[in-house]
Amino acid sequence: MLVNINNPRVKRTRDLIINAFISLVTKKGFDSITVKDITTAATINRATFYAHFTDKYALLDTVIVEKFSEIFSNKLQSKMRLNENTIRILILCVCEYFEMVKSICKCGFASILPLIGDKITCELYSTIYALLIKEHELAENEQIRAQLVATMMSTSIYNVIYKWEVQNRPIPQELLISEIIGFVFTGMNTLKG
Repeated sequence: MLVNINNPRVKRTRDLIINAFISLVTKKGFDSITVKDITTAATINRATFYAHFTDKYALLDTVIVEKFSEIFSNKLQSKMRLNENTIRILILCVCEYFEMVKSICKCGFASILPLIGDKITCELYSTIYALLIKEHELAENEQIRAQLVATMMSTSIYNVIYKWEVQNRPIPQELLISEIIGFVFTGMNTLKG
């Protein structure tokens, strides 16, 4: 990105692009839209679009992270500890995010899902790792174990919910949550000894 995102005009233009993108994805699906469609809907030229984003995939990445961070920030508190309730909140955030994506991307939900996985898993990893580090005063060699545990927890949470969504939610959400929590806490307890 070559622009100063703190400039109010730049922020307005960026918001125009994002809103046009979301509107188009809702109507046409991600695979069907082009940068030209986005620039036309946002009433900007292509150079302006490319000053903000390298392509529609970079725009999608930005929207994914921003919307997921929005959901996270509304639910997570700064003094949280890594416990069953926090894991429940993380799971609910991912479920809520899937619901939001499904409502926006009616015409291509299945094609968007594989594109969002890495970003969501990364956000989960960062949150879980930060909570693990905050919770346990770890020696340097234990930090590697914490990274591995955070990786296992974040990928497990995301992949199970992904599978659940793709299979049209074959079990109730509450059962899914309790199954994930049981599995994740087994992994987390390996850090304690």
